[in-house]
Amino acid sequence: MFVDREKELKALEEEWKGERSSFIVIYGRRRVGKTSLIKEFVKDKEYVYYLATELPVDQQFQDLQKQAGDELHDELLKNVSFNRWDGFFNYIGNLGKRFILVVDEFPYLIQAENAIPSVFQKGWDEYLKNSEVDLVLCGSSISMIEDSIMRSDSPLYGRKTSQIRLKELPMVSLQSFLPDKGEEEIMRYYSVYGGVPAYLEMLSNDLSLFENLERTILKINAPLKDAVDFILRTELRSPERYRSILLHIARGVTTLNGLSNAMGLEGNMISQYLAKLRTLGLVKREEPVTTSPTKKQRRGLYKITDNFFRFYFYYILPNRSNIEEGRIESVLREFQESEHSFISPIFEEICRDYVGKTMDYSKVGRWWYQEDEVDIVALDHKRKKMLIGECIWSTNPVKKKVYTGMLEKEESIRWHNKDRKVEYALFSKSGFHEELYDIEDLILVDIGDIWSGLKERYNHDYINITCFRASRTLPSCPCLNNRIHNPRP
Repeated sequence: MFVDREKELKALEEEWKGERSSFIVIYGRRRVGKTSLIKEFVKDKEYVYYLATELPVDQQFQDLQKQAGDELHDELLKNVSFNRWDGFFNYIGNLGKRFILVVDEFPYLIQAENAIPSVFQKGWDEYLKNSEVDLVLCGSSISMIEDSIMRSDSPLYGRKTSQIRLKELPMVSLQSFLPDKGEEEIMRYYSVYGGVPAYLEMLSNDLSLFENLERTILKINAPLKDAVDFILRTELRSPERYRSILLHIARGVTTLNGLSNAMGLEGNMISQYLAKLRTLGLVKREEPVTTSPTKKQRRGLYKITDNFFRFYFYYILPNRSNIEEGRIESVLREFQESEHSFISPIFEEICRDYVGKTMDYSKVGRWWYQEDEVDIVALDHKRKKMLIGECIWSTNPVKKKVYTGMLEKEESIRWHNKDRKVEYALFSKSGFHEELYDIEDLILVDIGDIWSGLKERYNHDYINITCFRASRTLPSCPCLNNRIHNPRP
């Protein structure tokens, strides 16, 4: 299933329509949809697609040449073996034929031969750069792609004409995979599986979340049981250290000092491990949103940003023995008992995303100081305007005491204290008590509002890329026109 990659497709089409040859790099975590994107892009064009393997490089060279001969219907490429890569690049570069050469899983070629980046650098510079051939290199090893192509000491540095780091699909896209599920149910799925297309394709629309968990993750032969370990082994030289750091973060050890003490390692070494995890998009460092970018802060907290990894380190790794022994009921029961506390931080992230995409604030984040914490603080420095909000993922409607507690915390937020304007918002899974609807100018946002707002903005983002690509200006979102009126349900 190919879902919601219009923005990336448009970027690739613009490269294809350019006057000169393109050198495109596409990379991202495994199963995120890179190959599907490429095949959608090339389906109406002439192309050569080669999937690199772990075979010796000489064998792969011969396989690539044969593949090119078959797909370009070229008898010489089919029947004559070039001894060197130069001869192959020289020949295809002088065919005078417009086509795309795709090398998927390019890091496997590098593993087979360290000199491959230099080989492709020469092939591009001398034979393909001014030809009719567009070159696309794709890879799932983020570390190797960045080291072999994007680092300043790489032979391929500065050659690419564009790059796409393919991210997970946004939450609203899950509806394409689970068309019969409601908005709340889709949020629950997103909290576990994230937006990885290949994972979502494994889900059955006819089963419950717990039945899908059992079938895709928990059973002895479940297809995703070892997905996290495979990614860590592929990307990292010492996966056990990184695994331990992620497990500690999942257990609530989120400061640098805390991780250093828990691991028994110097802070500088922990920082290096964390920097790698941040590069891979698995962890992020979070500071109070009011923190000045010019001041060095020590209040930063680390959190797992990949939902599937977060679920794995919360429930799967600590229960590995039970899962291997087939005692999966205990794992499902543990998740059922703690599901609300597990999903709540993800619901907060979704609400912050909603504020950032649908309200006129330049900076959105979380705020905390000592014992006080606010789920959402959004800032507009020019207007000296601030929004503060609380997010409640509960089976019960939000009560007025949440609002009054939020007002008390506002006094502790140090940001333009004397002359700021403040908006207040509450976000709820299960609606609001009647008394909250009587509070003037209080913004009340339920799941339906979040869903429609994000979906509207998501569609607008694509429209603007199509129509206003140069300015990147975002139009106002119609779903917000009545957001402060708080109509009663």
